[in-house]
Amino acid sequence: MVSTYFYRTLQKIFKQNSNESAYLDAQPNNRSDPPWLKKDIIEKYTDQLESTNGPVVYKNGEVLEYKANMELLIQHKIPCVIITKFDALKFVNFIPNGLGCYYGYGYVLTALHVVKPPRFGKSKILIAFPTEDFILVYKADFNQSCNTDADRDLAFVKLRGNTHPLGDGLHNQIANMNVNDNIYFHTRALNGNFQKQEGEVYKKMTKPDMFAISVAGKPGDSGSPIFNSKHELVAIYRGGFQNSEFGHCSKIPQNFTPWVQSLRLSSYFLHKWQLFLCFLSKIGDEPL
Repeated sequence: MVSTYFYRTLQKIFKQNSNESAYLDAQPNNRSDPPWLKKDIIEKYTDQLESTNGPVVYKNGEVLEYKANMELLIQHKIPCVIITKFDALKFVNFIPNGLGCYYGYGYVLTALHVVKPPRFGKSKILIAFPTEDFILVYKADFNQSCNTDADRDLAFVKLRGNTHPLGDGLHNQIANMNVNDNIYFHTRALNGNFQKQEGEVYKKMTKPDMFAISVAGKPGDSGSPIFNSKHELVAIYRGGFQNSEFGHCSKIPQNFTPWVQSLRLSSYFLHKWQLFLCFLSKIGDEPL
């Protein structure tokens, strides 16, 4: 159960953040990036991914094209790192801007504000899956064909290239989340490595499927997958409340899948096409 101290402290935070929207954006902070996130190495990723569908592999200081005989396999309890470059922000290089997880079927699930470009801009995205021995790096696409949920701050991003080393993903390991559930997720420490954060679900907020939790990450940790004590995926970390050690997350709705938006778009264009055909038929019926 939640302690009295935690309850009173969080009540103060709710008053200070009454609109429930005052969370920290995913932005790079003063943490030290590992070698595979250095500017010159990221440039090697982008150069190599221009000539291949991907992914590429960073190992022992080298960037190599992925080959099927490498027999690489990624574990999904550790998040992937989302590296972005927004065209609308001039003179900005690729930067690690948030985290995510491999949902499956070639899609990564993350927080929408991590990948959504500024208005009228476009984003260029790399997604890195780190292990102790190697880093697997993909080029990714975020566009209108990818499903998003602005109310819940959720988004899917489409990976390019061979996703075989990523396995099935987490799409069949999603569970419900309730108040008082024990949860954990991973954040990036100051040295750039991942560290495990453990806490519990405290309160359901008024925004759709938004919950307050007793632990928070740092800027740049948004999008990290949150798991329950059974190691099932239950939510996506959104950010921390201002001036506090508490965070909040969005539960993943059962009907939120990569294909919903595409189906909506298909239905929209089908409806427009039907109206156009109806218009042509009426013209054909008019006497000359």
